Amino acid sequence: MPTHRQETQRGRLELHLLLLGGLACLLAPWGAAAVRLHPRDATSLALLASEWSGFNGSDTWGLRHVDCTAMEGVFCDKDGFVSAIMLKLLNLGAPIPAMISRFQRLDTLMLTFCEITGTIPDALFDLRRLNTLAIAGNPISGTLPDGFSRLTNLEYLYLASNQLSGPITPLANLLQLKELYLPQNSFSGSLPNELGNLTAVTRLLLSYNLFSGNLPYSIGNMASLKEFDLSSNQLTGSILESPMFPSSLKYLGLNRNLLHGSIPTSLASLQQLDRISLMANQLSGSIPSALGDLRRMRFLLLSGNALSGSIPTAIGKLTNLVALYLQENQLYGTIPSTLSNLSRLERLVVGINQLCGSIEPILRAMRNLTVLSLSGNLFSGRLPNAPGPSLTQYRVDGNFFSHGDVKFTNCSAVLWDTSKNCLAASLSVCGRTSTQRPTAVCTAFCGVVAGSASPACGGHGYCALNAFTAMGECTCDPNYMLNSSNSNACMPGAVGASLESGSAYVSLLGSASVLSNGSILLTGSQPQRHAIFSWSFTTDDG
Repeated sequence: MPTHRQETQRGRLELHLLLLGGLACLLAPWGAAAVRLHPRDATSLALLASEWSGFNGSDTWGLRHVDCTAMEGVFCDKDGFVSAIMLKLLNLGAPIPAMISRFQRLDTLMLTFCEITGTIPDALFDLRRLNTLAIAGNPISGTLPDGFSRLTNLEYLYLASNQLSGPITPLANLLQLKELYLPQNSFSGSLPNELGNLTAVTRLLLSYNLFSGNLPYSIGNMASLKEFDLSSNQLTGSILESPMFPSSLKYLGLNRNLLHGSIPTSLASLQQLDRISLMANQLSGSIPSALGDLRRMRFLLLSGNALSGSIPTAIGKLTNLVALYLQENQLYGTIPSTLSNLSRLERLVVGINQLCGSIEPILRAMRNLTVLSLSGNLFSGRLPNAPGPSLTQYRVDGNFFSHGDVKFTNCSAVLWDTSKNCLAASLSVCGRTSTQRPTAVCTAFCGVVAGSASPACGGHGYCALNAFTAMGECTCDPNYMLNSSNSNACMPGAVGASLESGSAYVSLLGSASVLSNGSILLTGSQPQRHAIFSWSFTTDDG
């Protein structure tokens, strides 16, 4: 049974083919004088009709002296020869017959979702004028014949949603090709380096196959390429630095593969990019700040990897962004305030990371949000209110939000979850209360108190989870340090605090130095692990 994603892709393919068919109809000589079907092709159509008995419209095929415009799915040139056969959504239940080669002026053959069976016949390769071959959505099986190299005028090839297998090397010499659609088959092996010869191709869609190995560097030679989709394959290796992809590229789809390594910063040189999908790989390292230079970017989809570090502030420069997917990574730190610039954002999905701090002020400007997913992080403070009337999904479960309220314009239209936080037990959303965290768990997380507006870390830091103690630890803002009497609060004076004796928190990632004036200078990174030290010292005068 096909998945929802596959059904969606099939729908897009059908739409694209229907638009292509509509374009062919527009190119037909509407309003011109009637063209009589040529006797030679009338005989051929009669034979073809006998092969495809499942096509009810074939009763007009092959009738002598018939007007070409009166035949369903058939178009003729000015001399009455068949130039296009375009059928869709039929139950022909038969293969493409060898006699198809009799239509020597055929430039378009479209048989989409017609239950065409068998393999791709060698007779097709005798159609030297063929410009468009669309036989998508059928149970056609077998491998690609070497004869494809004879179709030197082919510009559009659609073989999606069949049962084809083997390598795609026979297609590498179709130098006039502009669009190549092969999704949802069982093609396998490495991508041939010869793909780089297809310099006229604008769309190369190879998703949902069994391709393996590394991405060929020759893709960078495809100077006209705008859409490149290899999603849901078995590709390995890493994404190399430019010029691995041409500067013309608008969509890069490599999700659901086995790619590793880091996201190359050179992707930022592809200034036409408006969609990047690298989800469900094994990518690591940080998100390059340079991606913020891709001002056309609308979809940035990086979920399901092992990316670490913080979300770059430069992402806030992507003011055309519609969808930001970062869930299921190892990101930490606060959401940068620059994301409040993303007023066009419709989907913000950052669940299952280690993100923390307050997010409510950042969301106020995102009035177009339809999906908000913050689940499974360390967010605290005020519960973010529904930022706009279009919201359909609101997931904030598994955090440490302590207070606030949320109201939806239409409760029945929103999938929502506020459970496993530190909210007051009486808080009701759409007439329903949610199970919250135990009080002890909340207070161990930087002093978060259920139902209280008191901010974590005294409002001068943010809380992160100590993986060793399973408790929250405050990371204080610059010029603040942990309060020696309250490990859940930050106080002023982290640098140059003058002390004579006693105890204080000192970062194990930094250092403490005694100055000549008797003060202690704390240096190093912001505190991550803390311990209490006692000290005594004497000055030079005893």
